Amino acid sequence: MSRVLWYAAGVVFSVLRRVGSGLVGFDDLLHQTVTHHVFFGEVALRDAVHALEDLKCKANMIIPQLAENKTKSGNIEIPHTCPACGGETKIEDENGIRTLVCTNEFCSAKKIKSFSHFVSRDAMNVDGLSEATLQKMIDVGLLNEIYDLFTLKDHKEEILELEGFGEKSYAKLAASVENSRSTTMPKVIYSLGIANIGLSNAKMICRAFDNDPQRMMQATVEELVDIQGVGEVIARTFVDYFSDETHRDLFKRLLQEVKLQKEEGEESAQIFENMNFVITGSVEHFANRREVKGWFPGK
Repeated sequence: MSRVLWYAAGVVFSVLRRVGSGLVGFDDLLHQTVTHHVFFGEVALRDAVHALEDLKCKANMIIPQLAENKTKSGNIEIPHTCPACGGETKIEDENGIRTLVCTNEFCSAKKIKSFSHFVSRDAMNVDGLSEATLQKMIDVGLLNEIYDLFTLKDHKEEILELEGFGEKSYAKLAASVENSRSTTMPKVIYSLGIANIGLSNAKMICRAFDNDPQRMMQATVEELVDIQGVGEVIARTFVDYFSDETHRDLFKRLLQEVKLQKEEGEESAQIFENMNFVITGSVEHFANRREVKGWFPGK
């Protein structure tokens, strides 16, 4: 029997098939057994079926993709309300990609995802804060806005009362939060969770505006699309984000909590300027592709 899990903060639908007590999925894909398949967007969900054996799969190497729904059986009804907050949902169409989203700005699912993104490795890089721990802190009122992370040290007693916390784990968390204050402007921009803005885009934008927060908040679409690697969609979402006074105030408040450092190689000659690179295959001198990717912007 299938199970559909809906995550309101971006809406990802995962369709799983259970056989007995185990999970069975699209078999023998390059001699691998895939137990989870994730459908992105409204169209994919609409065409998904309960009988997964009716689906035909194709793949780019190991990642499965839905190629064909043979029977169109068991179509799933699109939810009209968010299961997390009860807010109204709507389908957004961006460049032909239809995505179901919750319209409630204060949706609880969006909130936990924003905190989870904020503390992630490429953002503020705070260890020891899983989504479950973040949810507990939100529930007891320790976290309301992302910058509240930097006030956790003032709530030691409340944190020690949370399940899973002791003196050692609290000390590790406090140290990790304090270490995260030393960061760069691109990571701060990325940590805001602006739609379509990845860390690489954030680095390009920050470099173009000399890491000046005021200039970035006042940037126009025309100025942004002039930046190599920044298209109109990215430019529009960036401008739309900072057109909201609440977002500008949050950004300013966050900047008061951090100690900005210069990006490595920021003052050196940009020998790879205006060049695009595609990283593929295995890596030998780096831990992973992400590490390789991080090496280029500073050159």
